[in-house]
Amino acid sequence: MYQKVKLFILTILFLLPVSFYAQSKKEIKKYEIKSVTEWLTVYQNGKESTYKESFTSFNENGKTTEETHFNPDGTIRKRETTKYDNNGNKIEETQYDTEASVKEKKNKKTSFIYNSEGEKKEEIEYDGNGSITKRVVFLYNSLGERIGETIYGEDSKIKKKITIIFNSKGLKEEKKTYDGTGVLISVKKYVYVFG
Repeated sequence: MYQKVKLFILTILFLLPVSFYAQSKKEIKKYEIKSVTEWLTVYQNGKESTYKESFTSFNENGKTTEETHFNPDGTIRKRETTKYDNNGNKIEETQYDTEASVKEKKNKKTSFIYNSEGEKKEEIEYDGNGSITKRVVFLYNSLGERIGETIYGEDSKIKKKITIIFNSKGLKEEKKTYDGTGVLISVKKYVYVFG
């Protein structure tokens, strides 16, 4: 019984996200941290094994520009790069799938477009060949609240539409999701309790 509990606790600790222990963006900027390399030591069957688990680099504003995760043998498991505009808005994110076979590579690039108010206007997702797989168009009201999203598929047809209603305090009140033909598929209501 004790061994099972010990094994369970070790498994949970091993599976906790790395970011749980990572530095905050504020600390990264304050100390002008350029990159962080995380090393993991695993103790199993009386043997110790240490490997580089991840490498993350940051820009001068403390935002992540590259994140790479490694397998115990040193090969790259996952890599993601991010680019920002002069306002600090994320404009491009690329995810590289290094574990899949060449035939089924699932590399993905996402571009983000903003309006003059700095609100995300559009998000376009591309596959490894540069073909559009998904496009999301965002709609805002005059207060800058995101009141809608239209999601298009690779065939440029509407796959999903979302409408959001805000109350007089500017808090979300209701979110409705429709399929590509306009049929309502879900309603989420927000209930607030104030002190």
